[in-house]
Amino acid sequence: MHTSAVSRRIAEPCSQSWAAMTPQGPGRRCAACEKVVIDFTQKTDAEILAVLRAAVGGKQTCGRFGASQLNRPLQLPAPPRAAWWQTAVAATVALLGLRTLAPAAGWAQQVEQHLPGPAALLLSQRGR
Repeated sequence: MHTSAVSRRIAEPCSQSWAAMTPQGPGRRCAACEKVVIDFTQKTDAEILAVLRAAVGGKQTCGRFGASQLNRPLQLPAPPRAAWWQTAVAATVALLGLRTLAPAAGWAQQVEQHLPGPAALLLSQRGR
């Protein structure tokens, strides 16, 4: 499965105690920096990326991460691909649709031509 990766760098990790912060919204409020620190420890990579992308105007987001979430790219899974049988059915339907657009080789189209005046018959002989 193909995935796209996003790397984040934490320049200066916060030294404040998580337990000392007061609960607020999706995380806890840090008294030292007066910011809400979001708890990412139980979130998936896709959820983390969604929160980071939603940060308004490039605003820095403070977060608490687990050890397994650090020093690696965040992986966003690619959308699932169609099963092989769905692709085969789509191709078959497309080919059958093309067949109905073009006349078959054995089908001849008859053209009637009406001439004004009496009908004339032209006979030709070969060989003599």
